Amino acid sequence: MEENRKYEVSLIKQYLRERGLVREQVNSFNNFVNTGLRDVVWANDVVVSKVDPEIYVRFLDVKIDRPCVLMNGVYEDINPKMCRASEMTYQAPIMANIKHVAVKNSEKRVLLKKNFVIGYMPIMLQSCACVLDGKDEAGMIELGECPLDPGGYFIIEGIERIPIMVVLKAMGMTDNEKIEKMIAGEFSPETSEEKESEGKKKSDDSLRELLADSILECFEIRDQNQALDYLQRKVKLDIQSRVQVRNNDFHPKCVYVGLILKRMMEVKLKRIPVDDKDSMGNKVFELSGRLVLWQFEVWYCYNLFCIICDFFCHFLSSWTLYL
Repeated sequence: MEENRKYEVSLIKQYLRERGLVREQVNSFNNFVNTGLRDVVWANDVVVSKVDPEIYVRFLDVKIDRPCVLMNGVYEDINPKMCRASEMTYQAPIMANIKHVAVKNSEKRVLLKKNFVIGYMPIMLQSCACVLDGKDEAGMIELGECPLDPGGYFIIEGIERIPIMVVLKAMGMTDNEKIEKMIAGEFSPETSEEKESEGKKKSDDSLRELLADSILECFEIRDQNQALDYLQRKVKLDIQSRVQVRNNDFHPKCVYVGLILKRMMEVKLKRIPVDDKDSMGNKVFELSGRLVLWQFEVWYCYNLFCIICDFFCHFLSSWTLYL
């Protein structure tokens, strides 16, 4: 038994030396680019008219093009260094060849549109879709990259920070004093070794100091409607519910958010240890390619109707006769 264990450890070490964990992430994303993307589209490749089943739209092929960005109506190539400097997402357009079968005056026509952009995909560095793929040391340096960088990650544009107070106000808790009392009130002795009243007072002041910036940032947002308008402009509201809302009462959800925020601040103040329930060492996790595949499948199925509408609205005049 002990010999088998030593053999397994030796095998894992040898595998990591030759392949590495980063390479596995890159290979997983490559598999998505070369296979998974098409599998998702081809599994939902036909949209048939409910009025006439002979009229339909079919996705023939799909691919990820070179990393580029649309500027002034023209696609310009981009690289990781440019995206870091300009706070852009390092991405590439997803292009599809689409066939449309239409019937006019009892005449059937089959038309084809090539390289129609249905969306954009963030590109993993050093993957087969990346401009760094296959570059030697000189090529990496020329593009402003470290030759020792193994890749295996994405460059995503920065997202504007949303003060947590706005979220609480959007759920109806608009009184700053009540919010402060809920989060920065006296804490249980179990969360700290300080049990003297003076120690509690000092600790509460520390929590209030951490909350002060967020309160000031949204001081002008005084009611729930203003908070909802602010969030609607800043983020796409697609929040999964962890606390049920009954009779339109968001107070339990506010308490839940406040509890999480308080724990985060207590960790920052080193009152309580870091909770390791989200540690990767305690999880069974998928590689990047599989995760991107799931996300793309959800996005594609959800936006298929919008893709078809956009297709007809903007590209109807540029059909290529196919048959």
